[in-house]
Amino acid sequence: MPKLAFVFPGQGSQEVGMGQDLIKNYKDVNELFGQANVVLKDEGIKLTKLCLKGPAEELTKTINVQPAIWISSDTYAPFPGGKK
Repeated sequence: MPKLAFVFPGQGSQEVGMGQDLIKNYKDVNELFGQANVVLKDEGIKLTKLCLKGPAEELTKTINVQPAIWISSDTYAPFPGGKK
């Protein structure tokens, strides 16, 4: 049986605009970012806006970049049921 591994980037790999094509072209990704926005609302983080428009100075703050990298990376992994 073939083995599959995912290697995700860490802090320092972020850039304004990350995830833009996926958010635009995949409904499930757009919904995932929307769910992240709801979860992070109390922290004052608007993840989709931050990832797509920045500013870079805000995106690179640890409190922002950790969920941004995680959610952006997670969109590349298969969704439950194998749908993307």
